[in-house]
Amino acid sequence: MVERRARGNSSNIVARLCLPLMHWEGTDEKLEARASALQGLETLEPDPNKRLKYADFVDNYAQLDDNEQELFRQRYPEEEAIMTGIVSRSRQEGRQEGLQEGRQEGRQEGRQEGRQEGRLEGEAKMLARMLERRFGPLNEQQLERIRSADEQTLWAWSDRVFQADSVDEVLDSQS
Repeated sequence: MVERRARGNSSNIVARLCLPLMHWEGTDEKLEARASALQGLETLEPDPNKRLKYADFVDNYAQLDDNEQELFRQRYPEEEAIMTGIVSRSRQEGRQEGLQEGRQEGRQEGRQEGRQEGRLEGEAKMLARMLERRFGPLNEQQLERIRSADEQTLWAWSDRVFQADSVDEVLDSQS
């Protein structure tokens, strides 16, 4: 236990991120390991793309059930905010990418329509990226559902990425 706590405070990002891989005696230790990993991610990794990738890694291996997820939110609001911030920044980057593409298309097809399509395309790409990092490659049917979804649906699906156990659970859930 002392050795685990020492790793939980390590300035080595790999040690911090690997905490969820360890066997934990109970829920309290498991939640503490996830919190410590997220704290390390926030303080030790400046690259937002790597933060998203590593946050997905932490969640994938921590595998909190619904009850543990709720306990985590209650006990570790700052760390939950770190996770939410990482996902929000990811969405923002996806929107920025979409806006850039939208600007280019907007000059050719009309500004308003191009911006909307670009934003949706960027959000769809970001959701697909998050799902692939979490669950592995997506099939064509899943990709088509994502590409054809409206903005509200994409946001609802994005909110479920870290709590779901499968791609289908994300895409089949009702808002």
